Amino acid sequence: HTGRPLPLTCTPITFGSWMGGDRDGNPNVTAKVTRDVSLLSRWMAIDLYIREVDSLRFELSMNRCSDTFSRLAHKLQKKGLLV
Repeated sequence: HTGRPLPLTCTPITFGSWMGGDRDGNPNVTAKVTRDVSLLSRWMAIDLYIREVDSLRFELSMNRCSDTFSRLAHKLQKKGLLV
């Protein structure tokens, strides 16, 4: 927003969740529950990322690119600069 890059150690966005973390007296929230919820959250996050990457894959498909870009891509591929 300011036009200046952030330091590599900066964390402008953090994520927090109470799920599985209510361990201040709730006897049903054990270390196993916290671990399971954490693993489930990680799985759900990667699933969302995969869906977005799949959408981008079709959105950025070479089948819908311009003729100029297609020729350039084929030239780069022949030179081994594009996989």
